[in-house]
Amino acid sequence: MILEKAMAKLNINYVGINGGTMGEAFRTMTGKPTIRYSSKDLSDDQLWDIIKDGDKRRFPMGAGTRVSNHGLVAGHAYGILDAKQLTDADGNVVHKLIKMRNPWGSERYTGDWSDKSSLWTPEFKKQVDFVDSNDGIFYVPFQQWRSDWADFNVCHY
Repeated sequence: MILEKAMAKLNINYVGINGGTMGEAFRTMTGKPTIRYSSKDLSDDQLWDIIKDGDKRRFPMGAGTRVSNHGLVAGHAYGILDAKQLTDADGNVVHKLIKMRNPWGSERYTGDWSDKSSLWTPEFKKQVDFVDSNDGIFYVPFQQWRSDWADFNVCHY
């Protein structure tokens, strides 16, 4: 929300920021290099590593959706917060999720691993510090994320 408000101020009003890309916004706000990645050009491991590294370094990351599935708005920008692995009792990875945030915080993701999903067990919730609240934060299965968010931006700042 802070980025959105600052961009609106720089462009006189919110209408002035209608359209564009997250990469353009990141570059305008920080003056730092921003890289646009395409999921189709990366292996699962490469994609996962880019997001994990971006989170570790606290780089701003974001992506726009291509489709209107599961309560998502096509063409809307979402923040990428982290990549999380859920493990079973033996420590084996059983699910990979991408943690996202809708800056509006009101419209909600409703697919697998949404806040109300029956897939969440108490143990899985504990592994990701899950909070069920209307904060715009949600988790998307990794393979679904690859298809719904084909391109994403990482600001190296």
